[in-house]
Amino acid sequence: MSGHPAHHHPTPHAKHPPPKRNLGVILASIGGGVALAGAIGAWVAFSPPSPPGLPSGAGDVFFAQMQQAAAGETIETSVFNGAIRTERKGGVTLVTAENVPPPLCVSVGWKLVRRGVLTINGITPMRVSAARLTELCNQTEGNATLLWAPRPPE
Repeated sequence: MSGHPAHHHPTPHAKHPPPKRNLGVILASIGGGVALAGAIGAWVAFSPPSPPGLPSGAGDVFFAQMQQAAAGETIETSVFNGAIRTERKGGVTLVTAENVPPPLCVSVGWKLVRRGVLTINGITPMRVSAARLTELCNQTEGNATLLWAPRPPE
């Protein structure tokens, strides 16, 4: 038995402690999140209740008119003097608002899309973002046409 060392069973290696996370990175991440939340809160708190150039509260009034129309109420003229029509097709309620100023289209579009399907100037966006709403609401010369199919009540 010459020349071969005896076989040794491998010994378990000492476990290394988990790497320490850099405290500065963690604190910076938390600080960044707090700053972002604060900026969003300030924007919401100080953003005007109506888009520029429209009467105060126009966005809230228009949103309420769209909901009233979906509930079957007749809206003679909208807050911006455009037509709002309601029709039912195959059990689905469709509310059409014409001549919607682009700033109002964008601001109220956010609320409508969360409560149903929104078509702007003939296009139904699959993914909605502020940029996409702004693009669709401003794609034609002049004002926009909205078609909203509200989700049925649960």
